[in-house]
Amino acid sequence: MKTNFVLKSLAVALLATQLNFALAQAPATTTVPAVTLLLPEVIAKIGDRDVTLAEYNTLIRFMELRGQASPQNADQVKQLVESYIQQMAILASAQASGIEKDADFILQKQFAVNDLIINAYVAKTRKEIVVTDEEIKAAYDTEAARLKALPAVKKTEYKLTHILVKTKAEADKIIKEINDKKISFANAARRADPEKGGDLGWLQAETTLPGLIQGLEKLKGVKGFSKTPIQSEVGFHIVNLQDSRIPTILPLDQIKDPIRASLINQKLQNILQEQEKALNIKNLIP
Repeated sequence: MKTNFVLKSLAVALLATQLNFALAQAPATTTVPAVTLLLPEVIAKIGDRDVTLAEYNTLIRFMELRGQASPQNADQVKQLVESYIQQMAILASAQASGIEKDADFILQKQFAVNDLIINAYVAKTRKEIVVTDEEIKAAYDTEAARLKALPAVKKTEYKLTHILVKTKAEADKIIKEINDKKISFANAARRADPEKGGDLGWLQAETTLPGLIQGLEKLKGVKGFSKTPIQSEVGFHIVNLQDSRIPTILPLDQIKDPIRASLINQKLQNILQEQEKALNIKNLIP
């Protein structure tokens, strides 16, 4: 059975070939793994075609550009080469079939190339964005001041599971089933939500449905199954409150990286929006 490493490499290998190894012309910015140095100049043959070490090195470079790990030992190199050969064999058959002249393929290729260009440009733009320590500190201070000024009810976070239904009648029926011990709350929640069992994790008052938060506030921190459904903007919630808390503001050094990432995202959005404005785009659909 192929490892996950091989499976994740298959699509990368095929895309590298579709690009005709153009990246081989680009200056390398990473060191070729030592295990690569053990390979011969020709690592495989597909019919009369040689699969060369240079071709393999270009694949590794492409994988790194995509943020995928390169093989770190001889077994992984062997697995990657095997999967690459398999992909090249499929590619050869596909090209021989004339699939590249198919209208649907040409359309898909056009949009795939567009996506590649866009993603590469966005990644390059993001990489060039600079966020200073002063900007991070200013953002931290602003958010910390805002959180301190909030009333306690707005700061509170709630950990709960719930059962969401459309009507109060449905909610009352389920609550009666639970009260009559015909079903447990946990099983009722799994019946309604087989994947997560109604688990909502920790909810922040600021970012949660106002109706649900108002109902949770009325519980005044009393944990457990609430026999009264809570009506929100999306329906009726039967809740099992597991915990509540008012979170503390973490020190800057513990959240510096997430703040930096958030500021980079903000700057990136601003750059892209300014570029869009400069193009004078007009949507003519009313």
